[in-house]
Amino acid sequence: FRFVVQYTILPPPANMYIKSLLVACIVSQVYCDRDLPVLFQFSQPSHNVAVYRGADLEKARAAGLIKGLGSSGYSTPTPKPAPVVTTTYAPKPIAPVVYKPTPVVYKPAPVVYNPAPAPIVYKPAPAPVVYKPAPKPVPAPVVYKPAPVAYKPAASYVEPKYNDADAVYTWEYAVKDDYTSNDFGHKESRNGAYTDGKYYVALPDGRLQTVTYTVDGYNGYVPLVEYAGEAQYPETKPYAAA
Repeated sequence: FRFVVQYTILPPPANMYIKSLLVACIVSQVYCDRDLPVLFQFSQPSHNVAVYRGADLEKARAAGLIKGLGSSGYSTPTPKPAPVVTTTYAPKPIAPVVYKPTPVVYKPAPVVYNPAPAPIVYKPAPAPVVYKPAPKPVPAPVVYKPAPVAYKPAASYVEPKYNDADAVYTWEYAVKDDYTSNDFGHKESRNGAYTDGKYYVALPDGRLQTVTYTVDGYNGYVPLVEYAGEAQYPETKPYAAA
């Protein structure tokens, strides 16, 4: 089998489009011009399909090249012009648009003060404390300023006056220390020009020396020396180092 398919687009009546499909089916051997251009074709075991352009197909059929259809076949109707529809455009009145802007309330953003960080100030470590003793006070130099001496001439010489009364006194002392072996003393009395007295002392040899004296006017000093006890001379031991 060989199918010849022709599509013809006709003008749409009442704003509608109708597609007409012209299919020529020849139940016999159908022959056509080998030079007729084929738009599409495919072959099956039971049939073959070929699609030609409509204008070329009409020319080939009018020339009698396609057997089985002849000139009495389906003819393509003359397309009618589409009716012209005139539309009058009447624009609708547009109400005036009143622009009412929304009031803008200014709300400034809060200003947050961020102070700059304090600058880093370098502080060196304190110097070690060095002990420095206080300086010794230096005494101020002593400037000798003698007081001015007012010169007063000495008075004329006057003979001193002495007390012509006779001296009268009595005194005495004594020392006795057994630990150091000291034993001595002295006593004296005077009445006018007469004086008497006595002193004593323990000597290293163990004796006691006593001196009794008198002074009588112009006779001078008259002593009397006496010793009591016996002299002792112990043997001296040689020195030995400890």
